[in-house]
Amino acid sequence: MADFGGRGDGKTKNTASFRRAVLACAAAGGGRVVVPPGKWLTGAIRLESKVNLHVERGAEIHFTSDPRDYLPPVFTRWQGMEIYNYSPLIYARDCVDVAVTGPGKIFGHGKPWWGWEKRGSRTASRIYREMVRKGVPPGMRRFGTVEAGLRPQLLNFVECRRVLLQDFTVAEAGPFWTLHLLYC
Repeated sequence: MADFGGRGDGKTKNTASFRRAVLACAAAGGGRVVVPPGKWLTGAIRLESKVNLHVERGAEIHFTSDPRDYLPPVFTRWQGMEIYNYSPLIYARDCVDVAVTGPGKIFGHGKPWWGWEKRGSRTASRIYREMVRKGVPPGMRRFGTVEAGLRPQLLNFVECRRVLLQDFTVAEAGPFWTLHLLYC
């Protein structure tokens, strides 16, 4: 991660460094993005095909609670309905041979988001009544706003093949569902 400008000091936001590391790994034909010991603060991590996010022993990934760090919205499901919403904390779509491995720890820091529950429930009811039942296509069901209150999942892989989740620890829950494998 340091090769991509990252710092595991628990203070520096490493979202751009994670993105550069993932893209470089994918451009090289795949491999491991190694998160070394330290406290790595970040927003959304978006994986690509043939990339293994490997969290070494002593490494901790800490996700921010700033909703802006999970934009732009991405395709996912919320309460069984296809929508575009905040990016899950760790996200992959249409990937092959994608992995998150340990033995390090992931901290979702979900508690600041949990107060959104009532707003999210109201929005979900509205999505169903005003969009799903009326046939509004998922591409037009766009959210990812504080007002909508739809919390992102911790780890969400969508339409991926050959997924490996192994040996890491979720040390603290995220904003919404922990592991959400969708159409994988």
